[in-house]
Amino acid sequence: MCYKKLLVVFIFTAAVCFVEIQTISGQTNSVSVTTFGAKGDGQTDDQPALQKALMYCVENNKTCVIPKTKSFYFVKKSIRVPLSSGNRLDISSEGAVIKSAYPLLPDSNKLANMTAFREDAILSIGPASIKNARTISNIFDNNLNITVNIKGLVIDGKAMPQKEVPDGFNEHINIGLQIAAETISISDCKFVNVFGDGFMALGPKNLIVSNCNFIDVGGRGKTPRLYKVDNDHFGDAINISAVKDRGKVEIADCKLSGLKLGQRRSRIGITFNFSEDPNVHYNISIKNCDIQNYAKCVHIEENAVSTTEISNCNLSDFNYAIANVRNKGAVCNIRDSRITIGQNNNEEAIGAAALGLNYSSNAAINVYGTTVNFDKCGLYQSIAQVQLFDNCIFNAFNSNIFFAVGPRVEFNKCTFNNFGGTNKSFFKEGNTPRYVTVKDCVFNGGGKVFSEKGVVLNFINSKSTISNTYLINNQ
Repeated sequence: MCYKKLLVVFIFTAAVCFVEIQTISGQTNSVSVTTFGAKGDGQTDDQPALQKALMYCVENNKTCVIPKTKSFYFVKKSIRVPLSSGNRLDISSEGAVIKSAYPLLPDSNKLANMTAFREDAILSIGPASIKNARTISNIFDNNLNITVNIKGLVIDGKAMPQKEVPDGFNEHINIGLQIAAETISISDCKFVNVFGDGFMALGPKNLIVSNCNFIDVGGRGKTPRLYKVDNDHFGDAINISAVKDRGKVEIADCKLSGLKLGQRRSRIGITFNFSEDPNVHYNISIKNCDIQNYAKCVHIEENAVSTTEISNCNLSDFNYAIANVRNKGAVCNIRDSRITIGQNNNEEAIGAAALGLNYSSNAAINVYGTTVNFDKCGLYQSIAQVQLFDNCIFNAFNSNIFFAVGPRVEFNKCTFNNFGGTNKSFFKEGNTPRYVTVKDCVFNGGGKVFSEKGVVLNFINSKSTISNTYLINNQ
């Protein structure tokens, strides 16, 4: 990459300061951080230079270029870039690595502390949260008309000690990248070795995360079931808070692999929270992503109503694939994906992992064209949120899987391989009748398919390759 130099004169009250600004050849709108003294040698504290460069670019509408070096940019303090309404920040790199010290030096101008732990944000961009906001959903209402675009950065949190079970809220965790802006685009970035949260998006209305990798990102606090205390406040690859009304979130072509410490999975792959107004509606698209080693792959816990489309994704090594809780009217559609259900690690429950979780919610899941593999899991499977399986494949491996069903569920044009057995296949919890329709489905191998009393099971134009007497209607 070639550079050219411009001589810029800053005139102050008492002195004249000459700064040689290094720009990218042919790109007069770009400025390199090396102009401000950033070394990227892995030893120099580059925090002051990086922060000055970023602030200069905001104030002068320039793209801040962070050149890749043979080593990395070392920072002893959070790179803090406060913004105000109307500001724009563009950061471009081709793989430059930023690593932080442990612990980072205290910062009196923090953007926000979204967990109960001591957060060390490596790169923090945007206005500080509103202290006296009406509700938690409004604490980022001061980020209107702020735009942040970041391309090609690597955030490495290796210096932070990684504890399988943190003692309490006084522990330090990292936040790799933290942005409060209305419009955010993160592309071609990599987050590695982050004990804490990889990327936090705060108060966005338009958010795109594309072609990013989160490798060994997460961790988890103490959970109520195992530790009798709820310190489960961190450990997400992507944490999205307080999405605005009519917002759009797109996460595409990303790999999310949780930090695994002992037998503990990290907390959440992608979480949505703190949008608490039930009149807020927004859309989520998650496509072409691989999510693994998280207790929950996707977790939506808020009162806002979201419509989620998950397509062509791989979900594996989880306790729950989808958790959609505390909201009324939300819908999640899973399309053309692959879900491997194994064992819960006893953090939430004993036995099998599960496709869905909901409580205090009537949120629905619909699953289309998806393969569900039950890999060495226990027998019980909750599908209480699922209303429809359409053109899906279930590989049960003769383990006599049985489904706990919600009020109504339909299986349409599905294939069941080695499903059924001497025990019931469908059952309910509670006294309310349940209704299961199995239409135009094929059962290859396996055993008898029937339900317990109180579950109305109706086979319509379905068949078993062994014997149709294995399909037992209960009406």
